[in-house]
Amino acid sequence: VQPQAELGETLTSALGFSISRDTRDFRFDPKEGTNHSLSLEYAGTFLGGDNAYYKVVLDSSRYFPAWRDHVFSLHGRAGFADGIDEKVLPAGERFFVGGINTVRGFNFGKAGPLTPDGVISGGNKEVFLNVEYLIPLSKEAGLKWLIFYDIGAAFDDTESIALSEFREGAGFGIRWISPIGPLRLEWGRNLNPKPGETDRELEFSIGTMF
Repeated sequence: VQPQAELGETLTSALGFSISRDTRDFRFDPKEGTNHSLSLEYAGTFLGGDNAYYKVVLDSSRYFPAWRDHVFSLHGRAGFADGIDEKVLPAGERFFVGGINTVRGFNFGKAGPLTPDGVISGGNKEVFLNVEYLIPLSKEAGLKWLIFYDIGAAFDDTESIALSEFREGAGFGIRWISPIGPLRLEWGRNLNPKPGETDRELEFSIGTMF
């Protein structure tokens, strides 16, 4: 969803750089280890595009083995982006917090800025944390269930990051490490719904974790 000022077609030419360190024992179903990454993106008109902005994202996960193959995990992400040379940050480069890969219990983008009529607009800043506890249902089949707690939000260009504005969700789900990648079915509850918001969401995802 794009603000009126961002409607229309534009061309982006960007340079990107990322660095990561991954010590997980298994990428799709880790029981211990860490995964840290930092990515930088710079787009400028001197590269032949219409848009000019920069974007920085820090992502970090840690996994702790517990008793009887249970796993406790923490995942966090922080991001910042802004336009350059008085250019507007493109809608596609904004941060949309809310949904199965960010803060569960919310529709996509609903844990972030909204227009006065309730349409998601995305932010230029994001911070969120995911806490999970995973319990095997069938080790041989790669099937497990989990409980989770998420907290975070996205903030628009005129806002500062404020803990008081963080949104919270909690719930449970089933995860299957299938031959085509992780399949996730997760039910989340919005712990502090605002007027007009739904208080729960059921979501499904294939092939991605966070």
